[in-house]
Amino acid sequence: MPVDQPLQALQKYFGYPNFRPGQKKIIDAILADHDTLAILPTGGGKSICFQIPGLVLDGITIVISPLISLMADQVQQLQNRKISACFINSSLSQAEIELRYQNMAQQKYKFIYLAPERLLTQPFLQICQQLPISFVAIDEAHCASMWGHDFRPHYQQIKKFIAQLPQKPKVAAFTATATPAVKQDMIKMLNLQKPRIFAQSFLRTNLQLNLLTCHTKAQKQVALIKILKNHLGQAGIIYCATRQATQQLAEELNCLNFQQQLSQQPISFYHGGLPAEQRQAIQNQFIKNQVKIICATNAFGMGVDKSDIRFVVHYQLSGNLENYYQEVGRAGRDQRPAHCYLLFHPPDIKIQLGFINKINNENYQQNKLTKLQIMVNFCSQPGCLTNKIKKYFSENSLIKKQQNCHNCSHCLDWHLQLSTQEKQVFSCLKNINQITWQTKYLISLLQPESKKNFLKIPGIGLGAYSTLEKLKLNW
Repeated sequence: MPVDQPLQALQKYFGYPNFRPGQKKIIDAILADHDTLAILPTGGGKSICFQIPGLVLDGITIVISPLISLMADQVQQLQNRKISACFINSSLSQAEIELRYQNMAQQKYKFIYLAPERLLTQPFLQICQQLPISFVAIDEAHCASMWGHDFRPHYQQIKKFIAQLPQKPKVAAFTATATPAVKQDMIKMLNLQKPRIFAQSFLRTNLQLNLLTCHTKAQKQVALIKILKNHLGQAGIIYCATRQATQQLAEELNCLNFQQQLSQQPISFYHGGLPAEQRQAIQNQFIKNQVKIICATNAFGMGVDKSDIRFVVHYQLSGNLENYYQEVGRAGRDQRPAHCYLLFHPPDIKIQLGFINKINNENYQQNKLTKLQIMVNFCSQPGCLTNKIKKYFSENSLIKKQQNCHNCSHCLDWHLQLSTQEKQVFSCLKNINQITWQTKYLISLLQPESKKNFLKIPGIGLGAYSTLEKLKLNW
């Protein structure tokens, strides 16, 4: 039996008795034919806000998304609910793409997910011009703005695609975070006409934000190991800035035997350079708790439907506050307490500068530099972390100017709790930047039985042992 009311669709297809706060107003605005902009926090139920109108409306819904993994995940969920849906992206063979084009032409899909790069291609545009497209939903809409944190030039072609349709569909744009400048740019670049704007607080009170400044890479490694020991058995993401770092860090951590001690699979790594099949397999393992911890670039996380992530670690510096807060938002989506750790090691700034130097557009490059400086200030200047984020996004009404949030390392006077031996290690490593022996030393610290094998390593084991003897550390 078809549905004609939003609540009826929600209950029939998703099994929820009622909408979350704010969802119904967004859906009503879309169905009333208003262009709509919704700024909802990560985990705030954005997909319901465009899937329900798509079910209620008679025609076809186009969902524009920048991420292959998000498309595949949401399409699978719709299909599991007996809703006809497909995605079209570069992960498919040409034969499969042509088959889906044929099915599109025969109106076999209620929802069609794709990246913006495909909108103006042939034959996609020709087929769409023959279809009853009633609704276009734009996810991660901040990608339309050069002043956003993940600019995608093809997002600026969306308005041209909509203009070439025989009849203007309903249009709604969604994002998790947006500064005032990005919000106005989204409206302009997507050509939203007198949009209804809905903005929920992005602040997540169940997330504890912790910042730790590490003077050396060695110190940072010890801090990470302590964090992982504190979260044994829990699901978490460790974000790195580079592909190489994800693999290297996962390999080093697996030597420490964290996961095997709990009879679980090793820590995995994920980045955009892996084959699509491998990325999908890793993501599925993480969702099913077959892998508890992922070392990943920011390519991982969007569209991953996992609510029980208990911690997120930023092992290397994010390029901007938008990325940082979007990534920590993947923790605690079940509304239970979760912990977020930012290990600030000043030399990591050079990694982000390296990315920025490769940008050809001067204005975009300068924007990235400005955002990086704000991120560095966030890490290096004192003050409530939540208030800094609130000020950046101009959410001034949420917290009084001098009021502490009581949920960040500054307000809680939080420090990494170390044993006497671990404090000695930190003290030892403050001025040590050579790490040729460090990972193996830490293995010995956690697994004393490996000491004999460790000492056999020529030029490494004995040298490290000598250093430790001088420090009078007890293995």
